Amino acid sequence: MPEITQDMLRKKSEHNESMLSTLEEISLHQLDIERITNLELYCRHLKILYLQNNLLEKMEGISKLKELEYINLAVNSISLIEGVRGCESLQKIDLTLNFVDIEDLEESVDNLAELPDLRELYIIGNPCTDWEHYKEYIYARLPNLGRLDAEDITKSMKLQAKQNLKVYETDLVIRARKNIEKKVLEEQDGSRHPNAYTKEFRRECYEEQKQRDEEHKKQQEENSMFKDYNDFQKKLTEKRDLPVYNEKGEVRQSNQGKYEWRFDETQDKTCIIFEIKVPKYMETAQINVDLHPDYLRLDVKGRITQLSIPENILVEKSKIQRSTTTGVLQLTMPKANLSEIEAQGLRIKRRMEQREQERKLRKLEKVQQEARDKAELAKIVQEEEAKTQAQAKKIDYENSNFIIRESELDAEKDKRL
Repeated sequence: MPEITQDMLRKKSEHNESMLSTLEEISLHQLDIERITNLELYCRHLKILYLQNNLLEKMEGISKLKELEYINLAVNSISLIEGVRGCESLQKIDLTLNFVDIEDLEESVDNLAELPDLRELYIIGNPCTDWEHYKEYIYARLPNLGRLDAEDITKSMKLQAKQNLKVYETDLVIRARKNIEKKVLEEQDGSRHPNAYTKEFRRECYEEQKQRDEEHKKQQEENSMFKDYNDFQKKLTEKRDLPVYNEKGEVRQSNQGKYEWRFDETQDKTCIIFEIKVPKYMETAQINVDLHPDYLRLDVKGRITQLSIPENILVEKSKIQRSTTTGVLQLTMPKANLSEIEAQGLRIKRRMEQREQERKLRKLEKVQQEARDKAELAKIVQEEEAKTQAQAKKIDYENSNFIIRESELDAEKDKRL
């Protein structure tokens, strides 16, 4: 049976450009899922989650989804409502057609009572609804609930249920004990009907239907007029599939698309940066990123780029960006071997280095400015001296002309005499 993997989540989040860190809604219905995994790791901001019509037997793996508002778990095999106490934003739960029986109703309601924002609940089709007072019991135990099984709950209904809560609780204990005894007796003497609708019977029906569907699909493929073409496409896909590890257990390096790429570090040395130049006009939906602690794998329109990462990284804190102008895809991946204190120390050290560099730069700029001011002053002084010398030369020239003129006049005067 398939598990909830990162690859599955990315394929189901194409409406969000396969970005899991910002994903708010995802539909994972009818996928034969048996366990809820990886959602807390990759999709911390989920608000709406569809998991109906799977093979889930336990509510788990969602307690850290603090922003989750609606979860649909209808048509599964869940027998106890649990694992939701951390979902502080949860407003609506759909558990239609599951297996919550009367002996598990009290504990289920105890867990639901921890949800302050719960307003709507669907449990119709569960065995516990055979008890005639299940609605009144829930009204009294969950005063904030506004709708139960598509029926509005009025204040008078809540008040009346609260007044009779002790009666319902006593009746519930008696009914639960009788139901447990009945199940034990049926198990011992084999009196349970072979076609009774149980979790085991549902799984058998599910497996039989799945097998019939697979056989029907296989028969259609064999009789298809496009059989040769489909076989060719299948072989082509198998050829593109690239194993993660080689015979030595090392990450297999590959760049089928021949794209330019590089690894780098952030300035504070706390994160590894990976950049790859994919075609500028390629749609982001055609790029699938599969990130692991020690390697990354990119599927760019069927061409695999798989590389080992220089250091182990924290997948859940990594970020993916793509330039709208160049098309370059950038992954920023925090190093896993750095503790928070070490990372903070590196950031402080980097800031101090930047401040020291800025101080030296300011000092250099000051020295350069002083040199420019000094050169400018020397130029001004030189220009003033040149002006003074020019004026002195002009005065000397005028004085010499005056003396020459006076001597010429004296000569003419003597000549007349």
